Amino acid sequence: MFIKNTTPYVGKLKLTFEKEPEYTSSNPYSVLNTVHFDFGKFKLVSRMYPNRLTGTGYHEIDSEKIKLILQKTRGKIGVHEWWLCTNKNTGYNKTKYTEPDPKIWKILDHNILEESFVSQKEHYIGDIQDAWWYVQNNFEVCEDYPGSVAREVDDNRATTGFYGYTHRGGALFQKGDKIFDGNYKPKEKDYPNWQWAGWKREWDEAYEKGDEFDRKWLDEDGIGSYIPFRLRGKKTIETWDDAKLSARNLSKYL
Repeated sequence: MFIKNTTPYVGKLKLTFEKEPEYTSSNPYSVLNTVHFDFGKFKLVSRMYPNRLTGTGYHEIDSEKIKLILQKTRGKIGVHEWWLCTNKNTGYNKTKYTEPDPKIWKILDHNILEESFVSQKEHYIGDIQDAWWYVQNNFEVCEDYPGSVAREVDDNRATTGFYGYTHRGGALFQKGDKIFDGNYKPKEKDYPNWQWAGWKREWDEAYEKGDEFDRKWLDEDGIGSYIPFRLRGKKTIETWDDAKLSARNLSKYL
């Protein structure tokens, strides 16, 4: 059985049955490659066990996929290094991404992460898997908000949206959507009748089927809990700057 490697690593692929395969193991190191069949309770999946580089704590990365990352994401792969410092004159604490002048700064901590995905200005975004996730989703680094907003592009590298995210989730914002506002209380007049009616029906059905705890949560959140992030706000996205702002708002909210 031929199994395509969908990860950025070089190593061995192994088939296994698992209940919840979306995890990264540490000993031995492995990551999910592909879910091949979902049998309900169990899934047949392949996992990648990357080759360990001798004398290091790092793993072999596919050089062709590194090229794709560099070509498509407008980010960089390399060593992310930072210093936690205190200014000797003012006592001001700061994180510096270039080696601080010891005459000015007292170094409190020094950290190094290899195999890092960083912006052109050396802002840390994530690891090699995050970089490969950018490639798979046609994302480019957003230099204004690296690590929380990505620019989605088409095959010609033209902007098609901005994606706001954290480890908890994310959403894509495009022209015609709403500028996300975490404090916005949805109002019927802000939406087409058919759209509001659909969300209201979902809310009513959930309320009818829910227990006391569910109904308390539904009362607190209201219909807003059924409105997608990309439509949760009053103002319409008209420009790509609006979409970028909306993505940033969502990442802060999450």
